[in-house]
Amino acid sequence: HSLQVGGENNTYSLLQEFGSVLSVDVPDLLNRSTDRSRTLNDYVESLTNITARATDKNTELENDISRLEADRRSASTDVNTIQRTVNAALKDKDYATAAAEQERLSEAKSKQSKAEVDLKLTQDIRKTLQQLLQLSTRRLRAIDENRAVLIAGLGVVEVPGIEDLDILMQGERIRGSNGGGFFSF
Repeated sequence: HSLQVGGENNTYSLLQEFGSVLSVDVPDLLNRSTDRSRTLNDYVESLTNITARATDKNTELENDISRLEADRRSASTDVNTIQRTVNAALKDKDYATAAAEQERLSEAKSKQSKAEVDLKLTQDIRKTLQQLLQLSTRRLRAIDENRAVLIAGLGVVEVPGIEDLDILMQGERIRGSNGGGFFSF
């Protein structure tokens, strides 16, 4: 699963790389190039490749969310079942059973909490990835529609960039505020 040890870092690395590619100032990149056409083609290829990788990750996250929702439902059912057993034992003054079930209830609530946190984190990551994918689509379309103008070096085109979403700044702010990853939950 993508958010387990190692996978989470890979997901954040993909988001960081995607954000970096989207934050490139295309007119500036082209102005510093000796072969504007080739530089633009290389950039489009790079953006197309990371977009494909991000699309695959989005599908993987969709599957993870489905599984995590099932895990959360199962954990909630377990908590409710054990809670009813504890309540019935207390009503019957069966304190030994209540005490034994109380430990199981604590473990079940912990599992439920973890499932909820994992689900929320995965949903937040997917939402950010979807925003980046939308931005990538807009950027690729703008480059395609304005290729001649960009190659000619005319300054009349503004290519949408990551600054439109403020995602990298937001991630830094959140990481700085709670010590967690890019997202608050």
